Order: sequence, then C-alpha cells, then structure tokens
Amino acid sequence: MDVAGSISVSHGLSATEWVTIRNIEVSIRNDADTILQPLTNSGLVAVGNVGFSLQRDASGVFDSAAYANTSYNRGFIAFTYIPD
Repeated sequence: MDVAGSISVSHGLSATEWVTIRNIEVSIRNDADTILQPLTNSGLVAVGNVGFSLQRDASGVFDSAAYANTSYNRGFIAFTYIPD
C-alpha cells in the first residue's frame, strides 16, 4: 500500500445486492507476512455500486516500506450482505 494511496476492488454484486451490505472488514498484511491488521488502523473503506474503495492515510501505518511489495495478495475483504 506504500506505492498507491488508494485502490478499488470489485465486489461482483448485483445492482440490488450491493445496497444490502451490512458489514465490511478489511485486513491488511505486511510484506514479511508477520502482521495482519485492520485497515481502520490507518485508512478507510467505502462501498459503491461497482466495488470497494480502500484508502490509506498519508503518513499512516500502511505508508511505509513494510507495505511496499505488490507481488502478492495484500489482504482480505470480508463482508456480509442480503442476497437476492
């Protein structure tokens, strides 16, 4: 996350399902794969009709060399919604 301040991730929900999202949890792991922490420690997540928008705080926890590698899955998004 050190490379870019924000990213969008598609959720794949329908036009009626995405508005039923009730809970979102985002966990981010460091490059060494030794720490997994919630994005709420130093960022925010928003949801729209196409996907999630994740943003890290400038000069926050995720704005460091420990979060610079982009060659693997950086973390996880878990959410609950009411399906059609």
